[in-house]
Amino acid sequence: MTGRAVFTKSLSGRELAEVAAFAAGKNLIYKLDADTLRTDCRERSAHILYRAGDALTGYAALNYFVPGEAEVTFISEEEAAFELMYGELRRAFSGNLKKLIAIVNRADTRLAGWLGRGGFSFSNTELRMRFEASNYAPGSRNGLEVKNAGEEYAAAVLALDKAAFGLESAGEISPRDLSDTKIAFAGDKIVGKMRIESHEGVFAIYGFSISPEYRGKGFGRDFLSAVLEGITSQSYNKIYLEVEESNMVAFNLYKNSGFQVEAVFDYYHKRIDL
Repeated sequence: MTGRAVFTKSLSGRELAEVAAFAAGKNLIYKLDADTLRTDCRERSAHILYRAGDALTGYAALNYFVPGEAEVTFISEEEAAFELMYGELRRAFSGNLKKLIAIVNRADTRLAGWLGRGGFSFSNTELRMRFEASNYAPGSRNGLEVKNAGEEYAAAVLALDKAAFGLESAGEISPRDLSDTKIAFAGDKIVGKMRIESHEGVFAIYGFSISPEYRGKGFGRDFLSAVLEGITSQSYNKIYLEVEESNMVAFNLYKNSGFQVEAVFDYYHKRIDL
């Protein structure tokens, strides 16, 4: 039976449940952000649903943070479904997409093969790490103060992103991202920041960065400890973060703070000529 792929900016409640059940049934961890499967999705997110008849047999989650670039996670059992979803993605972004980044659980070898035949090239690897409370050893805090970011800290957050991740093209931060951001202070000096997304008891830590002059002094561990203590003081289902496989300093910090690797994500890039 020939299927069809449909691009949409948001999902209905019924579709959300359908996608969540479809993803859970694959016995793999996918790169789906903590708030991807919700009705009030971010303005820079989208979805592609592939159906064969009435059955959902393919799904793609999209995020686009940098102009001309999109990140995508494909979930598919069939190459034909993958190809139709990829084609629908390109149609939806026609004229605006220059680079596509596909994120694949390393265990999904079929998808990696499909991407390779489609002209995608391997780029880098990230490790998904999950917090295990039984392995947690809190930091000393050293008088560190953690605050919610507000509009007055937008420039500081962008500067930390630039210093840590080289995000030269990041010219603004959305109000929603800012509302999810925590800033750490040592006295009146900003030490670092991180963004915490949450949905239905799942907490995801992103964009964790420490100002260069404060690195190697224990502030990163103290900041992470303060955030973990805040989350674990309430009801939660899961806390996770992701780290570049090559970033051993950050990996060791997370491991020593109670995180363990639960999945390996390989990134594949392709330049799009439209």
